[in-house]
Amino acid sequence: MERKVYRDVIFTRLRHLDLKWFIHKAYVYIFLKIEKYLKSGRSPAPLACGLVVTENCNMRCPMCVLPHRYLKNRNDQDSDTWKLVIDNLHELGIGGIAISGGEPTLRADVFELVAHARKNDTTVTLNSNMVSLSDKQIRQLIAADPNNVNVSIDSGREDLNDQLRGGKNVLAKVLDRIRALSAAREAAGKKFSITVVTTLSDANLDDLDILFEKVSKCGADRICFIPLHDIKNGITYLVESKKVKPDLFEHLLKLSEKYGLALENSSSYLKNFYHVMTGNVMKENCNAGYTHLVIGTDLKIYRCIPYMNMDRYLFKWDPARQSLKELWNSPKWRKDRLEALHCKECFWDCHAEVNYLIPM
Repeated sequence: MERKVYRDVIFTRLRHLDLKWFIHKAYVYIFLKIEKYLKSGRSPAPLACGLVVTENCNMRCPMCVLPHRYLKNRNDQDSDTWKLVIDNLHELGIGGIAISGGEPTLRADVFELVAHARKNDTTVTLNSNMVSLSDKQIRQLIAADPNNVNVSIDSGREDLNDQLRGGKNVLAKVLDRIRALSAAREAAGKKFSITVVTTLSDANLDDLDILFEKVSKCGADRICFIPLHDIKNGITYLVESKKVKPDLFEHLLKLSEKYGLALENSSSYLKNFYHVMTGNVMKENCNAGYTHLVIGTDLKIYRCIPYMNMDRYLFKWDPARQSLKELWNSPKWRKDRLEALHCKECFWDCHAEVNYLIPM
């Protein structure tokens, strides 16, 4: 069972007979397989980039530091700056762009940025809690034409979801907005996917049945899981579980079949949840330095999402003075990629999944 978003991208390119795309991705794959042995630190092009367009948020999730950073330093960039960043990513040959926050829909121009990112047929994902998404914003989102919309829900119980997402009556609001988005998508004849993203911890492991039931009825296409992470003394770590059972993967498969709700994650990733949630670390080398980058609100460049959360940045970038292409294989970045191969701090889905796809 492979990750669904990868399958979607491949099928879309097949429908468009995009031979150039397949040749480029084959080149990247072969390059990285050879780099496994060369250890030069070079990378042909990133597969994906996360753009944190704001740290402002209307929720207060206990595990998230971004809204607190925003209150101390409100450093959002304007539309033109973000478009210049996106243009640099296109020039670099980016595979996909994920626009997130904070809560990105708090920016008036977020759908304009989604549409700009979609140029060159780049795969674009919008990550949102959707709590305050209006009908007008839904129409704007449909017009921006993303490939994926990821929505955060951590429990099918209203009280527990409020506790885990840091808000009031969050579940009912989000389910209503997903239904509205799903209906608008169907009316417009669009094909983008709607994925619910759930952070797994001891708080919600006993309530997975009701979570699947609620999500399966709201118009979402699939559900994605990530184990709970936290930050301590400047280091990201996986929060150890006392409740997780060895058959978690099989349990998720049964719930997926019972409710007709597809699992977004690959089987390789989900099968390792018990291992990493019981005090162990990821077995695979981390290729995030080769395949990803994250650009924060202050235009700092990070190797991955956990490093962005910890503010452990590689560069403070000025896109008006230097292109991303000039930086991409600079000595500092190449050194960091080689160091990243041995990093075992996290099991973040977007990074760990690629470790199974392209082992290094």
